[in-house]
Amino acid sequence: LAIATRDPSLPLRHNVQVYDLLTNSAPLSFWASNDRILSMAAVGPKMLATGSRDSSLRLFDVTSGKPIAVLNGHTDAITTIITLDSSSTSEGPFVATTSYDGSIKVWDVRTQRVAQSLHYHPEGVHAATLLPHTYVTVSSRSRPRQNPVPEVKLWDVRGGTLSAGAPPDANLVAALEPLQVAPCVCGHVTSDGDVTNGMGEYLLFSGLDGSVLVWSVGTARAARYSGSHAGPVVAVVPIADETVVTCGADKTVRMFSLDLKHF
Repeated sequence: LAIATRDPSLPLRHNVQVYDLLTNSAPLSFWASNDRILSMAAVGPKMLATGSRDSSLRLFDVTSGKPIAVLNGHTDAITTIITLDSSSTSEGPFVATTSYDGSIKVWDVRTQRVAQSLHYHPEGVHAATLLPHTYVTVSSRSRPRQNPVPEVKLWDVRGGTLSAGAPPDANLVAALEPLQVAPCVCGHVTSDGDVTNGMGEYLLFSGLDGSVLVWSVGTARAARYSGSHAGPVVAVVPIADETVVTCGADKTVRMFSLDLKHF
């Protein structure tokens, strides 16, 4: 388990603490950035990628905390890092990053270079998640009056590359509109059902009104759950098949179960 922290005595020192949940030993703590860390992802069993507000993508050895590389290419904060499946290619591994600069970049970790750069979110990309063969990105809604609904885009994932997929379902766009989802946080949860053609896959969206919208990829149905937060939900994390944890701007953490049977 990796957690981003800030040293209160040194405002420019942002650290990462890595916990071994099996041994419950003291965490490994190491410097990771001079600016706020907004995203992290495991890249294989021994590497951690961090994305910061300073637009840098950094790679670390999680067994020692030693830096491996600093990858530059974004011009604004990195909001999401996701490891892509590269099992169908001899190259990689690959990670995809999203940023407030509006771009999605796919990085070849082996060569430490940008393998692909896409620019389809002019307002910036606030969140992303990965379904079995689909990469989902969501705009940040930096100008909500001009664009009142978060823009959702779907991408086909093949061998560490992204290509434009089918447009999002019109029912999903309609379901997001009345929820005031801004900023939008995106995640997903999988049920025990068949995940082919999206069955058993659910997207999670949360935002200003403190609620979580659950969207069934397979049936195109939506349900809204109130997380009892007094303000925006800033993170939503699935921890079991039908259980999610939400973190709110009100500094509270809530856990609740989803009733997926009616989907």
